Amino acid sequence: MVLSDPLTITGVFTPGAAAGSIIDYARHRNLINEYRKALHLSAVNLSQRELYDQQNCYRLPVELPVSVRRGSGVLLPCTTINISKSGMTVSGACSLDTGERLKIVFTIPDSDLLVSAEGTVVWEDKHCKAGIRFECTSSFAKERFFDWIRDQFFARFNGMNAELSHLPAA
Repeated sequence: MVLSDPLTITGVFTPGAAAGSIIDYARHRNLINEYRKALHLSAVNLSQRELYDQQNCYRLPVELPVSVRRGSGVLLPCTTINISKSGMTVSGACSLDTGERLKIVFTIPDSDLLVSAEGTVVWEDKHCKAGIRFECTSSFAKERFFDWIRDQFFARFNGMNAELSHLPAA
C-alpha cells in the first residue's frame, strides 16, 4: 500500500453535502482502514522476525530490578531501562567493562518467575549505563519470558491501535 496514493484527501468531510464528497469520504475511510491493516501486519511480522534480527527486536521500556554478578563474584544492583528477548539496557552499572561476562537474575513482573541468564556487556558509558546481551539458562524460564515480552508488545500495540480508532476519519 502506498500512503501517497492520489486518493488521499485532506480536509474535513461532511457526508451528504454532495455526491463527490460522499465518494471522497468513502475513499478516505478505506485508506485509513488499509493503513490500520498494514500497521497490524507489520507488527505481527516484526514479532515473528525479532528472534532472528536483534536490531529489529522489540525493546520494552520498563524498570525492573536486576542483580548483576561479575565474574569476580561482586554483585551489582541495577535497574533495566529497556529489555528485549536477548538484551537489556541497565543503569547502575558504573564499573562494567565491554566484553565482560556476567550472571543476571531478574523477576518477571506480576509473576513468581525468576529468570537467570548469562550475559556479556556489549557497550558501557560513563553515565553508569550498559547494554548487556544475554541468554536465559532455563528453557522453561526463557519460554515464559518470551511470552511475557510478546504479551507486553501486543498490549502496547493494541493500546495504540485503540487510540488510532478514536481519531477522526479526516
